[in-house]
Amino acid sequence: MKINLHCHTKYSDGHASCFEMAEAHQKQGFSAFVVTDHVYWWNLKQRKNVAISSYEEFQCQTAELKEISKKLNFPCIQGLELALYGEEVLVFGSKVTKNLFETIDGFSAKEEQKYGNTAAWRRKVVTRLLQILKKDRENSAIILCHPHLVDTPDWVLKPLYPLLDGYEFQNSRHYYFTDQTNQDKKNRSDRKIPPEFEGKKKFYNSDAHSLRSISASEGNVHANPIKTLEDLIKWVKTPEQEKIKINAYSGFGRK
Repeated sequence: MKINLHCHTKYSDGHASCFEMAEAHQKQGFSAFVVTDHVYWWNLKQRKNVAISSYEEFQCQTAELKEISKKLNFPCIQGLELALYGEEVLVFGSKVTKNLFETIDGFSAKEEQKYGNTAAWRRKVVTRLLQILKKDRENSAIILCHPHLVDTPDWVLKPLYPLLDGYEFQNSRHYYFTDQTNQDKKNRSDRKIPPEFEGKKKFYNSDAHSLRSISASEGNVHANPIKTLEDLIKWVKTPEQEKIKINAYSGFGRK
């Protein structure tokens, strides 16, 4: 079975609805639909159509996904893509999600207007978000997506590394690192996997924003069914075994 953990819809900057994305994942042979729309901590209320702007809107998506799952008889699982500073992470977990939105909503708009462009403000906000991720670590899963690393300050990376269950080795058709598994692949970076990622799980995601881009990655192979958010969290947190070799585009059509 194969799953894609990074996908966007019209709730943020995607070009298709949740239903259209779910149906396309099902038709292309994925085991579930996993959506991770953007969440930003700056100007949250003004981020309509670019990011999910409130916990209430997130809950609306939750309800919609439940209905779609029933209609298609196909698991629809919800996470989010959280912007930090220089990096973004895929976050899965009901409690951590609620706490993140409450924390972001708690920052003063007046304070942001006054200090929002300062390094001290950015550090204050992102440090608080990292604390939330750490607090809810046990019942959530965190994946570093499209890693930059070199351009990201240490005050973000040092506390973030221990929180990660894994990282994107591939995003769309781009490989962010090279090792013995992808030396013959095109579109790969010459970067070696950093030692901080040792023992962490690799993920192969599409970062799909449209129906055509859903299968633009190798995908993630799993043996046991993933039908719920709890199943997904458990699987993400399980150490990676030897990756099953599959044809990257076998059985996957384009739309």
